[in-house]
Amino acid sequence: MFALGVDLSPAAVELATGRGARAVVASIFDELPGSGRWRSALLLDGNIGIGGAPARLLARIGVLLREDGELLVELGSPRELTEATLVRIEADHGVSGWFSVGARVGRGPGIASPGRAAFASASARRSTDAWFARLHRA
Repeated sequence: MFALGVDLSPAAVELATGRGARAVVASIFDELPGSGRWRSALLLDGNIGIGGAPARLLARIGVLLREDGELLVELGSPRELTEATLVRIEADHGVSGWFSVGARVGRGPGIASPGRAAFASASARRSTDAWFARLHRA
């Protein structure tokens, strides 16, 4: 079985490869090996909120997966709202506009909607204090 880690952090990739895993320093939005042929993808630790655009990320994962591929994703609780985290930079010389740096995605009834373009169905379950959803490619 082939597995590939994708991370922007050279330190994270070095840790993974140092332990025998295959990993590349890249963005999930870069050209990646095997695009359209991945059997599965895994998003943990809030990674579904990368860049504050879960729908964009899920659409990209849909491109990477093969036709019968699936995504396992960690979500917030059913009571948690799906919302972007907005920040701005304040400095002595000025203040930036607001921009999104991430998003939280709750396990509410809208879980299928962020990835509607890429995923047709979802099942979810709780494991200890975390919620996970298995999304099947449309």
